[in-house]
Amino acid sequence: MGAANGVILVTTKQGQSGKTTVSYSGMASFKTPTAIEPTVDAYTYRLLQNEMNANDKMAPSFDDAILEKYKNGEAGYQDFDWYDLFMKDWTVNQQHNLTVRGGSNNVRFFTSVAFNDDQGLLKSNIGWYKRTNIRNNLTAKLNDNLELQVGSSIRLDDRRQNREEFIWNYKTL
Repeated sequence: MGAANGVILVTTKQGQSGKTTVSYSGMASFKTPTAIEPTVDAYTYRLLQNEMNANDKMAPSFDDAILEKYKNGEAGYQDFDWYDLFMKDWTVNQQHNLTVRGGSNNVRFFTSVAFNDDQGLLKSNIGWYKRTNIRNNLTAKLNDNLELQVGSSIRLDDRRQNREEFIWNYKTL
């Protein structure tokens, strides 16, 4: 891997002479929202707003009649859970890898396909990410002094996301 004068030579996985082998690995995980600040109900929020005003020697923002309507949950004065409207409680992520390698003394091959699927936490499904990686290489011994190596690598990304960083859309709710 290392060489004189700080040069590093990197080699990728290659095919092997012998029987063709196939390997698979997969992973599934669950994702839940984190770093979401706890909130108070509408009545408590308005009580705290009035207390903040009193501490600043200002008039209350909400009079007793309005506070009583919020306390009793009258029509037009109820709480609403915005997080529940927009956010999933959990989602599934998955990753799959398939590798095939093999060959003979004269020709060796290696192929790898990987897929990643992240569904995102928004109920509207406007935020998700899918990625597919495909890597191939082929080594052919043309004669005793000449070897041909051909390799390719492809990465396909399919991403849908908000214009802004995800969590900042909800910090202000």
